[in-house]
Amino acid sequence: MSTPISSEKKAIVRVVIWTLSIISLLTCVNLLFIVSSVGPGISIPFPRNVASVPKVELITEEFISPVIEVDCKNLRKDQQIITKAPTTRISFKHCKNIGRVENQSNKNQGDIFPLPGQKWTSDFIFLNPGQNHLKIPANGNVYTIEITREMLKKEASKKAL
Repeated sequence: MSTPISSEKKAIVRVVIWTLSIISLLTCVNLLFIVSSVGPGISIPFPRNVASVPKVELITEEFISPVIEVDCKNLRKDQQIITKAPTTRISFKHCKNIGRVENQSNKNQGDIFPLPGQKWTSDFIFLNPGQNHLKIPANGNVYTIEITREMLKKEASKKAL
């Protein structure tokens, strides 16, 4: 004959079963919340390109903004520079009383910022395609730098798209 299970043991078994069920349910809800918030966490260790789009390469050296260095001790009245970049900066040394740099072709102005060691630098100055004349007031004179911005070749611009 079998011994009847006491009601105390039945209660303990029910409490254990209910506790495990609630813990399992909370774990599943937590896991679903994390997966829906963050995603499955699966990552592909190599970059993939879209199959229908060819690989795109940008020609970065075409867009590097030149920094024009101006030495106020050896300042020429006119300088000519050719670039393909859409902007430029001007770096000054040995200068006093530097004013705001202005591109007379598009009226864009660049503020001047002091650097350690009696040096200065301008903000980025936007360049139009073609001729740009930068007016620089320094040491009581006005100097002009002529920058020619060349456009990218058609083949290079198609590659960049």
